[in-house]
Amino acid sequence: MHKKYRILICDVNIKPQGHYIGFNQYLIDHASLIGLNNPSVEVCFLFNREANKFLSFPASALFKIYFIDLKPGNSVWKRFDTMMKVKHFTIAHAIDHLLFMDLDQYQIPFYFIRFRSHISGILFRPHHRIASANTGFSMAVKTGFRRLKKKISEKLFLRSSSMKNIFILNDQEGAALLNRIHHSSIFKYLPDPIFSYTDYRQKKNAEGRDPSVYKYLIFGSISERKNISNIIQAYHQAVLPVRTELLIVGPGADDFVKYLEKMISGLSTIDGSHKSVFIKGAFVTNEEMDYYFSICNTCLLIYKDFFGSSGLLGRAALHKMKVLGPAAGLLKEMIDNYHMGMTVDPSDIHGIASGLQAIIRYPVCPDDLERFYALHSPERFLGMLTESVAS
Repeated sequence: MHKKYRILICDVNIKPQGHYIGFNQYLIDHASLIGLNNPSVEVCFLFNREANKFLSFPASALFKIYFIDLKPGNSVWKRFDTMMKVKHFTIAHAIDHLLFMDLDQYQIPFYFIRFRSHISGILFRPHHRIASANTGFSMAVKTGFRRLKKKISEKLFLRSSSMKNIFILNDQEGAALLNRIHHSSIFKYLPDPIFSYTDYRQKKNAEGRDPSVYKYLIFGSISERKNISNIIQAYHQAVLPVRTELLIVGPGADDFVKYLEKMISGLSTIDGSHKSVFIKGAFVTNEEMDYYFSICNTCLLIYKDFFGSSGLLGRAALHKMKVLGPAAGLLKEMIDNYHMGMTVDPSDIHGIASGLQAIIRYPVCPDDLERFYALHSPERFLGMLTESVAS
């Protein structure tokens, strides 16, 4: 009997902020399908202990699920300690190929710690997409330095003989460019999958949908990375022709949520009638997430200092929503290519206000959104991922 090729799918960064939980849940749910399509392959999973709270495990997969306890904090030493634990696990369980779901934080540890197994993983923030909508000199210097640091980190990856695939989400041209820059063939395109949890797309009159009120949605971890302060200030400034609501949904620190509430209370145009802000500062289920997307008109992805893909873009496409995004990076390119909405400078409050006004009249094309969904189906994601790792 031939020895099975053992693949370990590992994510040690699962937390309430929703770090690609959908990726892992889909892979867990379809682990048997991976083995069915690849009879010589055996799949198991390794997660941080906190994943127990956010993932569900079918009884048939329980014997394939493992957990490790991690040190608190986010220091470089903690990352080295985490990576040593992962390495020891791969040795103890005779793993042939480690699929690491979030390479960005661990680029330096992967360079210094030598694995016996092959390694593949997703790089969410490659250097070539680091750009800024702000054209000032100081920002250009800062952005250039960040890009250089990332490029050096990528070169360290490539020095590891164990590294077999570095997946770049939603950026086929970018993966090819990185291979040319680094004279390699390791960078591979991978579609960022759009997972469907409910059938709200068919419910035109979903509870909570009021056609007389135009709703904007900020979804995910409530933090300044989402540019929420600037968006609220812009919402205050915007001259809007209809009744509107701004929904802010996701987990966030209590002090930051209170800061936002205090800011809102001091803005006169946000009167609870023509303009309203609703904050739900809590982690929500996948079904609740789909509900909020189903009742809103525009998804706000005006992130600061964010240059990669966002799964929320696919969530918006699934629900036929318009998108207002940043005027730099991969998000801008995808929004423009698929005519999904408009883009603005995240640092320009007046520009965001103008965008909030203009997006109301922006006509999206359902065919473009359907095409985007087809190219980012979970089945296509799973097929391309397993083909690269299992081959």
